[in-house]
Amino acid sequence: ACYADPRAWVMAAYPWGKPGPLQAYTEPRAWQCEVLEWLGDQVTQRGFDGVTPVRAIRAAVSSGHGSGKGALAAMITDFLMSTRADVKGVITANTSAQLQDKTWAAIRWWTQLSFTAHWFEINTTIMYRHGYYASWKCSPQTCAEENSEAFAGQHNVFGTSFYINDEDSNFPNVIHDVQEG
Repeated sequence: ACYADPRAWVMAAYPWGKPGPLQAYTEPRAWQCEVLEWLGDQVTQRGFDGVTPVRAIRAAVSSGHGSGKGALAAMITDFLMSTRADVKGVITANTSAQLQDKTWAAIRWWTQLSFTAHWFEINTTIMYRHGYYASWKCSPQTCAEENSEAFAGQHNVFGTSFYINDEDSNFPNVIHDVQEG
């Protein structure tokens, strides 16, 4: 029901306003909601039928420290992993420390809050749907220039393929070139 509505999925998936870490929040921040709504519009416009490829959705979000970019990356990752069968994704950041300690840590934290948490195994190296290790997964990869080939070969003829680049302005261009392929 939420295939093209990431905001609705995020509102349903996490315990907003309930006892626990999100008790003080009734929804994501306003700017995060705007991005989620925009993403839903983009999904709807493309009308992917499960077979015919569609144009990639590209977005860049610029904001200061502590604004919730990592949380949004986690929400989008959980949305994609939970609403698309056999999805494949790569999460990366400008440094290994940023990737492991912030971006991937946020994904792990938010995934454990999600009502679909029990569908997935998530650890320091991978997130995958139980029973679908080879076909339904995402993982953190460093964006070092010498590691560019780690972004190649993410073919997914019958499903969604995604990249989330945190602190992308510091990425070597070769990473973008390989992702584009």
